[in-house]
Amino acid sequence: MKPHVTHALNAINREFYDRRAVAFTRKRDRPWKGFERVLAGVHPGAAVLDVGCGHGRFARALATTDTPGLHYVGIDSSPAMLALAHAQELPSWAEFRQVDVVTTPPSDAVPHESFDLVVMFGLLHHIPGAATRWALLRSALACARPGGTLAVSLWRFDRSPRFARHRLDPAESLKRFPGLSCSDLEAGGALLDFDGQTDPPRYCHFPDADEIASILTLPGTSLLDHYVPTTGDRLNEYVVFRRLPDRTDLPGEPSAAC
Repeated sequence: MKPHVTHALNAINREFYDRRAVAFTRKRDRPWKGFERVLAGVHPGAAVLDVGCGHGRFARALATTDTPGLHYVGIDSSPAMLALAHAQELPSWAEFRQVDVVTTPPSDAVPHESFDLVVMFGLLHHIPGAATRWALLRSALACARPGGTLAVSLWRFDRSPRFARHRLDPAESLKRFPGLSCSDLEAGGALLDFDGQTDPPRYCHFPDADEIASILTLPGTSLLDHYVPTTGDRLNEYVVFRRLPDRTDLPGEPSAAC
């Protein structure tokens, strides 16, 4: 995908969340069922990075575990969503930062810190372009400590007849975005309305079998879990990895830095 197309589609999502943040989050206040397996592995004193934190949904779920000594950093591109996150009554261990992980170079899109758990929930489907998604996955993994965990959700809205009705005609929808055309949308890419409102739309992408297979074999990891919740958010697939030691992480050699 050409860089100008990636940035233009990303701008569509920035506009959507800045204009629809309150309405969007009003129906998304409860934790996803898929969080439960990930939360079960959080230990006292854990450092957690939440990439695409939105209005702090995972941070609130983390707070309900009453795990002592946590350090949490949530990053998101939307000022409106982050304002809602800051308004939550969260423990002092929660910190939020504004970062656009699409337009920022991959090495700078995530904090230069190491974390026990890195999560990307409800984000990857908004990242335009396979190369950009892959670079973000690699950068997120680099922030997990060797032996740490990376957890990712994949939104399969293609499996839902309800969301099929929310898909807009790209030829009509893209008319208001100069420089974009139907040919710019990758396979699996779509513009969706929200509650019947088409202005602004949001750009989303669902992975095909080949992309999922690539994600499941993310280099430098071992696959810990791959599941779909039996109740709740059943359109999400969750993939959980353990980061393997790098060569420089072996005993007697200097540790790799994020």
